[in-house]
Amino acid sequence: MDIGNAVYLVNDRQTTGAGVPAVVCGLYERSARIVIEREEGTKAFDVPLWDLLSARAYTAAILRVCYSAWETLDRQGRSPGSLREADLVRELAGAGLAQSTAEMCARLCWDVDWRAKSPLSAWLKAVRSFYLPRV
Repeated sequence: MDIGNAVYLVNDRQTTGAGVPAVVCGLYERSARIVIEREEGTKAFDVPLWDLLSARAYTAAILRVCYSAWETLDRQGRSPGSLREADLVRELAGAGLAQSTAEMCARLCWDVDWRAKSPLSAWLKAVRSFYLPRV
């Protein structure tokens, strides 16, 4: 982890995707100073290193859960595009995503043409683009 890296402050270790995006602005032996953009302005504070996850690792974990949910639905002869949004959120949350992350991934699903050649790839790319900041 380096200064300037995009990270997520993990606030619930029991579910995947329960985190807040931040940027590292200082590193210490066992903690880091991070900044979080809020509507009220930028907030900076120190947190233990174990409460942070790199944006790449955070995004990879979310993608794994989305793919797992897709596999489960595919075995049942369904696809994320064939479900109502609330049902897809329930499937994603049941697979381990935090509620707010499941809702966002379900919203990103509706921009995908599920009759296209590779709709799963398009959905996962949309999820990756949302959660992984461009360098």
